[in-house]
Amino acid sequence: MEKKLLKIIIGFLISAQLSGFKSVACGWYEYDDTYRISMFRAEIPELFVFRPFYYTPDLWNTSYPELANTDWEKNCREWQSDLSKNVELRDIYTILYKINPDVFFLAYDDGKLKEFFEGNTFIEFLLLPNNKEWLDYLVFAKQNEFNNQFIDDPWGDSYYSETGSISYDLIPTAEKLVNEVKNEKLRNRYAYQLIRLYRQTGENQECIATYDKYFSKVDETSVLRNWALLHKAEALNALGKKIEANYLYSLVFNQCDEKKRRTYQFFSKSLINQTLILAKNKEEIAGIWALSALQNPGPALTEMKKVFENDPNHSAIPILVMREVNKLEDWLFTPELTSHSPSLKDEEHQGEWEEDYAIIKEKNKKKDLEYLNELNSFLSDIKSKANPNLIDYLNLAQAHLYLIARENKKALELFNLIGNKANSTIQLQKNTELVLYYSFENEIVKDDVKEMLAKTLSELEKLGAKNPTYLKQIHSLCEVVSRAFNRNGDIATAGLLKTRAEDFKNDFEQSKKEEYWSYGDRGYYWQIAYYDRFASIQDIDKLLILFAKKNKNNFEKFLCNQELPTKNALLDLKGTLALRIGDFKTANEAFSSMPHDYWEKNYEYKSFLRHNPFIAPNLPVDTNYVFNKADLLKQIVNLMDEANRKSEKKAANFIKIGQFLYNSSYWGNSWMMMSYSWTSIPQYQSTAYGYYDVLFGNMNDNARNYMDNYYYCKLALNYFQEAEKNTKDKELLAMITFMKHCCSYDDYLWQEMKRGWDEKPGVYTPLYIKDLYTKYNKTNTFEQVHCALMDDYAMGLGLY
Repeated sequence: MEKKLLKIIIGFLISAQLSGFKSVACGWYEYDDTYRISMFRAEIPELFVFRPFYYTPDLWNTSYPELANTDWEKNCREWQSDLSKNVELRDIYTILYKINPDVFFLAYDDGKLKEFFEGNTFIEFLLLPNNKEWLDYLVFAKQNEFNNQFIDDPWGDSYYSETGSISYDLIPTAEKLVNEVKNEKLRNRYAYQLIRLYRQTGENQECIATYDKYFSKVDETSVLRNWALLHKAEALNALGKKIEANYLYSLVFNQCDEKKRRTYQFFSKSLINQTLILAKNKEEIAGIWALSALQNPGPALTEMKKVFENDPNHSAIPILVMREVNKLEDWLFTPELTSHSPSLKDEEHQGEWEEDYAIIKEKNKKKDLEYLNELNSFLSDIKSKANPNLIDYLNLAQAHLYLIARENKKALELFNLIGNKANSTIQLQKNTELVLYYSFENEIVKDDVKEMLAKTLSELEKLGAKNPTYLKQIHSLCEVVSRAFNRNGDIATAGLLKTRAEDFKNDFEQSKKEEYWSYGDRGYYWQIAYYDRFASIQDIDKLLILFAKKNKNNFEKFLCNQELPTKNALLDLKGTLALRIGDFKTANEAFSSMPHDYWEKNYEYKSFLRHNPFIAPNLPVDTNYVFNKADLLKQIVNLMDEANRKSEKKAANFIKIGQFLYNSSYWGNSWMMMSYSWTSIPQYQSTAYGYYDVLFGNMNDNARNYMDNYYYCKLALNYFQEAEKNTKDKELLAMITFMKHCCSYDDYLWQEMKRGWDEKPGVYTPLYIKDLYTKYNKTNTFEQVHCALMDDYAMGLGLY
């Protein structure tokens, strides 16, 4: 009996080995942005330039495609306007943004620009004798670009080193040319280079003065002017003029797409009141509030209202709407659909590890739903004044909020307002919302809905291959739909959707190129983990039929487009599920239909199924036992049949079956008959499966009957009690009494293992010790099985 205490100590180590447990510092974990639930992803064109600001617990959205490069395109158009309409924009773009400076200088220094860039209208124009000044400027700009490639932080306040000295060397040339060049457009370009050089070398006063001299009257829509303005703002900030710099950051944010992220980084929300005083019109006020809203990880409706009332057509309105919807998804959906708290923690949305998290969770849910209603009311109010191009987008945002709040009928009314002529992004989001609607209305199991679901998920999957944005969306959607099928009793479909969801989640994480996070082993057990928790025998049969089906429909194809469990893995699980509930016949049928050497060649069976399961505890181990599930279950069935035919065999046969069931429990030598892993940490509501419990569900919660037989040995105890009714043989009764003691003692141990650290220890009541030491102490069985621990309890009773 003492050996069980050793099991308790080492149980977690075995569980780690079998589950593919990923240990990182204190244990396996998922990144916040990985598990976060987010399905509102209607990326209309107005959102492209705001991709860095999509809601995330990370500093930036590193998983999204690059910006739309609208500023680069503006710069190319300005070049074309300054030169000639005959110069093609794509040629300008190629030279400015696709050709590295070293490649450019290789051709320039050899006098072979024309040959290197044959057919490029931009180079051809610059090589004309009358345009030499423009070519000289391009050469100078490429020199400065080359310099910046060698500066680790070209936006630092000051930089001087062996490479940084190049900036100082370029300044006299820029100062000379900016005064000599007669062409105003060209002069402004040299002025921009000079402003950039002054700021990089810490000559901030000169940077500001140069901007004021050359750009103060330039059209504010000029991309060059806004790039230069950002350098002035940086110079002001370096000189301690924080409020004026803050104001200029907001202007650049409003006018300049490429520099939005930079201005966001340096804009100070704490200076907003002083900054607002400098604003000259409502559009500028709106921009200041927009930056403030983007910097707010919590409810930002107040700032959003300020943006809209000052500029109903402000470009940031779509991103602000998306962010607030995504926040509410995180605050309400993430705790509902995952084992985690919201991804972005604050004083209110605390982590799932908090002692009173259940109370905090309910409190936050009520508060968040109130905020959801407030946001939805605002969206209703602004639609009459908003840009008409955003109406479908706003309708979808509202519908999504209604679905989060489970006001499904209100959401359906908004879907009907969106016509078939809406753009593809809107249509895809509408279909996503309809999938949610059917899931929450429990209509997801209908054949026509499944077809629509397959189309939507497949489209998202294709988009996800190009844009990781959609991997987050399809992962979240599959989570919801999986739970809907589970609620409707279709566990086979629910499990396949769940594993697909986890694949999309993993792909999303990999797209971010994180180095520290991993599921670990995704081998044998991964494919059956969900069914181990939720499936019935009939569910396994459904899976076997589906996998063997020749002409699958679109939905079935989507489900099966993943790494699937093998037929034999499912048959083994089917037999295991049957054994857990004492259905020996079904278990025998499942195991006997598998290859005879399956358990020698797969998973960890050979390592842990190697002892005679008919031997009682404390007896010598049979190390020569050849273990095979099929042969074993056939033997159990034969024992049952014989007991039913011959009453004189019942006691002995039931004892053997009971010992087999005991040894198939957590406490026995063949626990892998009933479980795929082993543990001793129930106080953490965990079984032996590490992250499998977090991802697929806790075995303790989803398999009560299994737990009764696996931890409490109830099925084994039933057979010992039945055996007791059918014999008067003292040797058999001694073994029955001993096995009942084992079941009773192990029940006590399990209760102790579940006990909280601050709870009073329990006391074992040795129910069967008295009979063993008074009625059966002269039997051979007693001599073989009694141990020091039993003797201690007997001494406490005055029996030994």
